[in-house]
Amino acid sequence: GGFMERTIKYVTELYNSFDYQNLIPLKEVEEIFHYTTSDTLIKIIEHRKLRFTNRLFLNDSSEGKYVLDLCIREIDNVWPKYCEYEKQEFIDSLKLLSTKIDSRYFQFYQASFSLCEDSLIMWNYYSQGNGTNINFSEKILLESLRNQLQDEVVKPIALLHGCVIYDEEEQIEILKKILFDFSMAEQHSNEWYLFTAMAVLNVGVFFKHYGFHDEREYRIVYNLYRDLDNPAKCLSLFWDKEQHEAYEFDVYQKANMLIPYVDVYFDGNAIQGILLSPKITAEYYADGLKVLLQKYGLATDRIKIKKSKIPLRF
Repeated sequence: GGFMERTIKYVTELYNSFDYQNLIPLKEVEEIFHYTTSDTLIKIIEHRKLRFTNRLFLNDSSEGKYVLDLCIREIDNVWPKYCEYEKQEFIDSLKLLSTKIDSRYFQFYQASFSLCEDSLIMWNYYSQGNGTNINFSEKILLESLRNQLQDEVVKPIALLHGCVIYDEEEQIEILKKILFDFSMAEQHSNEWYLFTAMAVLNVGVFFKHYGFHDEREYRIVYNLYRDLDNPAKCLSLFWDKEQHEAYEFDVYQKANMLIPYVDVYFDGNAIQGILLSPKITAEYYADGLKVLLQKYGLATDRIKIKKSKIPLRF
C-alpha cells in the first residue's frame, strides 16, 4: 500500500496547494456592485451578511458543466504534448463528473457581483428593474470574508475571487496551463484523472459562456467543508473563531428545489454606496434608506446614496 498512498498523497498535495487564484484575472478591481431587490437590501443591512449559494443549485444548470464540456470538446487542444497519462481515461473522468457532480464533495458556495455600476441589463435581470445595487470595496469585503475561514483550511482553494472569464480562447489557455502543471505529477495513479478533472472544475467556477459577457460578473467563492455526520454544520467557516463557533448551512426553497446556502458576516465598512434603480422614486426611498442605515449603525455620511443615471422611457 505504500506506493499507492504516496501517489495519492502526491496528487492530493498538488491539488490542494495548486495556485488556482493565479489563473483568475483580477484586473485591478476596486469596486464591485451587488444588484438586489429592496427586500434583500434590507436583510443585508440588518444582518450585515451576504448569501453564498451552493453552485450546484444555481439557476443556470449548464453553468457548472460548462467547463467540463469545453475541456472534452477541446481535449486535443489542451492535452499536454508529452503527457504520460491516458487521454481517453481523462475524458471519462470529465464525463463522470459531468453526470455526477456530488454535492458531498463539491461544496462551492458563491456570491455574485458585477463590475457594471449602472447597467440596464443588470437592473432588469436581478431586480426586475426595481431594485438597488450595493457598491462594495472589494478589498475590505474580501478581507472580512477571508478572516472567518478556519486557519487549518486556508489553502489556495478555500476562497477564490475574480472576474468571470467569457472569452473561449482565454478559457482554453487556462485549461492548458492546469493540464500541463498536473501532467508533471511524476508517480502515476488512477487518482490523477479525478483530481485533475476536479481542478478543471474548480477553475471552471469562473468560466461562463460568452453570451453572458454583458454582465461583467465578478465572483467570490468559498470551497467549504461539511460535517458528513451533521450536514448542517460547516467545518471550515467560523463566525466566532475564538469560541470555535462554526457557521451552519441552511436551505431556501425555489421552484421545487431546496437550495443550500450560508449567510456570511461582512465588515460594514465594505459598503461604500447604494445606487437606486431607474424605477425607484428616489427622494422618498433615499429618506427611508437613511433611517435604515442609521438604525443598524452604518454611518450615513460615508455611504453615498445615488439614483441611477439611466433615463426610463415608458
